[in-house]
Amino acid sequence: GNWTVVDTSDISSLGPLPVRSEMAMDYDGTAVVMFGGKGQSETDGVFSDTWTWNGTVWSQKAPGTVPFGRYRHEISRLNGVGALMFGGSNLLNFLQETWLWNGSNWSQLAPGTSPPARVDFAMAGSTATTNILMYGGKGTNTNFQDTWMWVGTSTGNWVKQEPAVVPPALSECTMAYDAANSQYVMFGGRTDDDLHEAQTWIWTGGNGGNWNL
Repeated sequence: GNWTVVDTSDISSLGPLPVRSEMAMDYDGTAVVMFGGKGQSETDGVFSDTWTWNGTVWSQKAPGTVPFGRYRHEISRLNGVGALMFGGSNLLNFLQETWLWNGSNWSQLAPGTSPPARVDFAMAGSTATTNILMYGGKGTNTNFQDTWMWVGTSTGNWVKQEPAVVPPALSECTMAYDAANSQYVMFGGRTDDDLHEAQTWIWTGGNGGNWNL
């Protein structure tokens, strides 16, 4: 394949897409949805805007409910429902919120159990189930070494996993779902302030599954 640069200078009646970093983005079943991120300068702060990409153009959305601006968070496809967003930072605090994008609006969910607030974690949704896997990230004073799975739809819950083998405490790693092999794949990351070894970890078995190096 090939990369093609797309002109995004005039993309929406609400204005051009501002430059940013550390935003979150994934497919919601209909389009790619992007939320938040950090601006180019300190005065830009963090964004609370929602954009979708339909394969040709970015469009800014105007949902009735808007989450707080944030960056260093994650969005993952919630199969057949939309996209789930968790965590991040609003510059002042690390966040513990779970939000659902249904294709037109955001709603904050209230699961009975939730992972601790964090940033820079890895998260990916399945294309076969409504499970979403989360690993690691940074808390206020620690790198996490925990595994969580979202089980269910908009009324689901976070379930802490207890695998026999656990990767190192990692942040800034990346995860994706491998549909051909029905597994989650995680690569790289940092332990404290150092780059970790180039390790590839596989999660199999869905809810109640296990990590394999």
